[in-house]
Amino acid sequence: SYHKLLLQIDHKWGTARAAEFDRATMTTWYGTLYGSRGPRMAQALIRMMSILFVRAEDIGWRPENSDPCFRLRVVTPKPRERFGKADELAAILAGADALGLAGMALAIRLAIYQGQRQTDIRLARRGDFRLILHLFPGEKRPRKVWVWTFTRSKRQNAAVVIVNAAVVPGLRAMLADAGTATAPHRPEDPLIRDEATGQPYSEFLLNKRWHAILDWAASPEGGNCPGIADLQFRDLRRTFGVLARAGGASKDDVGDVLGN
Repeated sequence: SYHKLLLQIDHKWGTARAAEFDRATMTTWYGTLYGSRGPRMAQALIRMMSILFVRAEDIGWRPENSDPCFRLRVVTPKPRERFGKADELAAILAGADALGLAGMALAIRLAIYQGQRQTDIRLARRGDFRLILHLFPGEKRPRKVWVWTFTRSKRQNAAVVIVNAAVVPGLRAMLADAGTATAPHRPEDPLIRDEATGQPYSEFLLNKRWHAILDWAASPEGGNCPGIADLQFRDLRRTFGVLARAGGASKDDVGDVLGN
């Protein structure tokens, strides 16, 4: 996300000198962004500009304490609360199956049932998943369960989560694809690949497949779920939290899974 913000700033201001900016310029740009891009993106870009101006002070390109974004009257947008409802979740999973996107079906289930970010799902490796013996509270004998062990991309904290039973069939099917004799799939290789290209999902490709699934789910001939158009892949992580809390999980347990 930082890379995207910096690209936009480079496109707009890449030829301007850091010392040329003043508060009036940033106020005007913020107003333009607010009207054209919305409050959330306007806030994100102004915050990124502020980071750049502080860096400019550190390396002598601007005087100290001259950040023109400091205390700019930026509106903090209301936190996004969208999550997937039962009919919407059924529609997107049906859409992934109907379109032959088994990789996306697994990615969606990992988001809904494991509560992880898109980046961690895309970058999940085959060797990150394994069967272990686990003794559940109140039981006398350990049972075999699949676990996913990884390092979260955002916070760099370690995670070990038990794979939900609803995810296991898709996971086993993906692991069963061992590749070819000349190009075998190794433990360090990505778990999920796109059926059409045979390549791991990039952020762009996953987003493209996601919108194809949404189109199918919204269409009368498909899922007949017209209100689904504004559902974002990242909303599935929030969906996990909502469903877990509704199912009786504590805030601490949900926070542990989410990594917060």
